[in-house]
Amino acid sequence: MKILTVYAHPNRQSFCHAVLEEFTRGLKDAGHTVEVVDLYEIGFDPVLSNRDAVNWLPDENAPDVVDKMIREKVLTARSNIFQRLYKWFLFRNKTPMEIVKFLAKRGRKM
Repeated sequence: MKILTVYAHPNRQSFCHAVLEEFTRGLKDAGHTVEVVDLYEIGFDPVLSNRDAVNWLPDENAPDVVDKMIREKVLTARSNIFQRLYKWFLFRNKTPMEIVKFLAKRGRKM
């Protein structure tokens, strides 16, 4: 069996880490395949921010979702006249998927 253990403790000298090591050793001894993801080691941040939004942008596998999101969140979203003109200037010759790629490349949210 494949086992994924998600571990989160900042101190590798802790009792929790000792339990993790014993748990992992027991699984391996029983013949299981084990993977441990240490959230502190990989720098996991549980707080979502605007910089994370580009990771949720739809892709070309969902063209109807892309089109709807671009229309609702980018092109017709509440904004002043200058923002609307700027968006028109930036996106006037782009398809919805090109707009998504443009935003993702610049790390912007919709």
